[in-house]
Amino acid sequence: VADWSLKDSILTLNPHKNGQTIAEAPKIWYFVPGCGKKDLGTAINRHCELVPNPDDWVLVRDNDTMFAAPFINKQLEDIISKHGSRYQLFSCYTNRLGLEHQLPNGMMQTPDLLELRGLAEKHYSEHYDEVIPSDKPTAGLFMLFQKKTWLEHKFESGLASNGDFIDYKFANGLLQKGFKIGICAGIFMMHYYRLHQSNAREHRHLMV
Repeated sequence: VADWSLKDSILTLNPHKNGQTIAEAPKIWYFVPGCGKKDLGTAINRHCELVPNPDDWVLVRDNDTMFAAPFINKQLEDIISKHGSRYQLFSCYTNRLGLEHQLPNGMMQTPDLLELRGLAEKHYSEHYDEVIPSDKPTAGLFMLFQKKTWLEHKFESGLASNGDFIDYKFANGLLQKGFKIGICAGIFMMHYYRLHQSNAREHRHLMV
């Protein structure tokens, strides 16, 4: 029989908060939808259908993204707890994107992973649960919303129509319905986004 004591275990014991009600953390479903036929809209809708409760939150992100700072799960729960009653869609900042309002410095950043990690940790420490209101549609590299919001306005099938990607059209549709969009200033996500091209905005997206 192994000889070990509780103090040597990986568990950390904390005292009970007598008489205090501890709020339940928001339920978040994490998805990276995809489809070999590039019908991303249908893929996202199928993932949203799996979520059982209309009040649960859904996070969908592109498969060419990566969280560059730790503790993202707790951070998202805290953001929702603080701002979830005001905003129906959250997005984040990133290093490479066609929508400049989601680029912190208005320009595309270095592809260096260590440097991006530093930027992500800076955003995390300085802006943690801060949310910036946006009157512009957001990109689908990171979209956080409740299932009941999706029930009001689902994604179109396909990848793009009439020159706009379905993620942009989803966000714009929410704005047209009077819903609110917020940018999570404390979340800086790495986005591969046309990294191999010298001028990203003049070339086809990786998914196309």
